[in-house]
Amino acid sequence: SVQFSTPETITKIGELAFFGNAFEELDLSKCVSLEEVEYCAFAMYDNVTDSDVVYSHDFWEPGGSLESVILPSALSTEKSLYFNSGIFAGQRKLDTMKTSNQGEEGQIYIPDYMVETGQGLFVDTAVSKVVWQADTTGVNQWTNIPVLMFGGCVNIENATDVLPTGTY
Repeated sequence: SVQFSTPETITKIGELAFFGNAFEELDLSKCVSLEEVEYCAFAMYDNVTDSDVVYSHDFWEPGGSLESVILPSALSTEKSLYFNSGIFAGQRKLDTMKTSNQGEEGQIYIPDYMVETGQGLFVDTAVSKVVWQADTTGVNQWTNIPVLMFGGCVNIENATDVLPTGTY
């Protein structure tokens, strides 16, 4: 498990910060001040030899060993957490994202403080089921599902397994 040593003070994780990592579990549960995770921060693609290739899907080969992510149960501010494009792209084993007190193994739990994301958040991962906190509270703040949010997620059998209730 990877944890940050001073998690309470982290507000942003930068673009490509941990691209190509070998993490199996990412524990962000104590990062209560986190406001943004930038482009492909935890993405993993094998056979990438040129940094410019990161921007072209033509050369990507999904890989990675990340299986689960733990988010804070709540943020210390009234702000929301924004995940930019492709944060977990290519993490072929990723099937679990939960908070320290909500969610289960084998599902992606979207907490209510996460109200939008960039494109391709879970592209080429093992996602099969998504639970939105908005579904359990009755308040859905999402007005659209970003391009390729679940692109290449071959374990998804029905759209109803991943979409929040409501209309878009």
